[in-house]
Amino acid sequence: MIRKILYNNVQIQTATILLLACFLVGCNTSAPSVPAVIEGDSMAPTVCGACLAATCDECGHDFKTEFIARPDFGLTCPNCGYDELKAGDMKLVESPEVSLEPFSRFPRRWDIVGFNLPAESEKETGVKRVVGLPGETIEFRDGDLYAQGKILRKPWELQKEVRVPVFDSQCNAIAPFDNPSRFRFADQDSGWEVRGKEIRFAAVSDSPDWLDYVHWRNCKRVGNRNEEFSIEDSYGFNQTLVRELNSTDDLMLQLDVDFEVDSQMRFLFRREKSEFCFTISRTETEISVACRKDGLRKPLVMVSKLETDLPAATIEFSSFDRSIQLRLNGTNVFELREDESAEVVSSESLFQAESPSVFRIGGEAGVFRINRLQIWRDLYYLESPAGFEAPQNLKLTAGDGEYILLGDNSPKSLDSRTWENPGIPRSDLIGKLNSDPPAE
Repeated sequence: MIRKILYNNVQIQTATILLLACFLVGCNTSAPSVPAVIEGDSMAPTVCGACLAATCDECGHDFKTEFIARPDFGLTCPNCGYDELKAGDMKLVESPEVSLEPFSRFPRRWDIVGFNLPAESEKETGVKRVVGLPGETIEFRDGDLYAQGKILRKPWELQKEVRVPVFDSQCNAIAPFDNPSRFRFADQDSGWEVRGKEIRFAAVSDSPDWLDYVHWRNCKRVGNRNEEFSIEDSYGFNQTLVRELNSTDDLMLQLDVDFEVDSQMRFLFRREKSEFCFTISRTETEISVACRKDGLRKPLVMVSKLETDLPAATIEFSSFDRSIQLRLNGTNVFELREDESAEVVSSESLFQAESPSVFRIGGEAGVFRINRLQIWRDLYYLESPAGFEAPQNLKLTAGDGEYILLGDNSPKSLDSRTWENPGIPRSDLIGKLNSDPPAE
């Protein structure tokens, strides 16, 4: 449930479509595609109208933000929190031209569609994402979506499409703070070394040596930006919108690692009373996975399909939508839906040194280097956009032949949460969005 909103006199609008053809195709599969131009921010940053392309002067992070006409308006870097950027110094990106393809099938969940807006809207057409199918009831819980009481889980590629950047070690701002301000060593005599963009480990003992990420508040707030905060649902795109934020541990991480000698590293993720610890070695064909829940633990061993020797690895981890996924070099090696966890037994040795961090990276043997660490968070679906009173226990029900549509930019989007009738009839759907420019 969204708490009281601080609303900063910001116009919230739906993303609209300016059709460049003289007719609408509806669901007629024989009709040609319709060229269109996107206006508005409700689907940002997936697809949006005119916006600003910014680069942080301190950490070098590139990001997009809403169009702001005031050249002296101060922007905040969503990576490091540097707040002395000016809107007038940024490059204007024009509204993209896209196309709406006629449906060759019924719309599916997660499709981005163009449609005729309800009569109470100021615009005639809009673009949103399908989240609810005909006859379904959609609910909101802790930023996630549920249909018929079951959580909606996004496919891997969609997770990567909608993820919101949190931190990139290639844009690790140090000055004017003491190195390594974005990281904390669990042990005083640590084998970890952080120098700007470089993160290196060389074992100094036989026990796990943990490195914690320290998150900075990366939006406009009173206080020092290098103070430690939990990861929240802020959007670097929404620079003018002031609202109360929500903590989230729906994260995606990518670590690009070089194992210099026979090495072993660990990755630990903690959510509520559950912990998951992955052990990855250069020369082992097995990946050890241990999980703990409510003080009990069960070791799981997953056999990797990768080659025996692992000189380099791209490690991808996701905790989106109440599931845990681990991928090595593009191969899915572990997946567990948290509501399907089994009975657990004791395995004390894998879990040491309590820490408030949501995730930790551990070195245990050998030498390895993390060339890049990237962190994203999942979309956090609000029960109402900023400036609107959030209904208690909001439920959106689609009638027969209707669809529930939401924008990816949940704090700004006017969608099924605000329309008198939340369901959009199939006859009002114009087509599926194709972000590639239409052929001339």
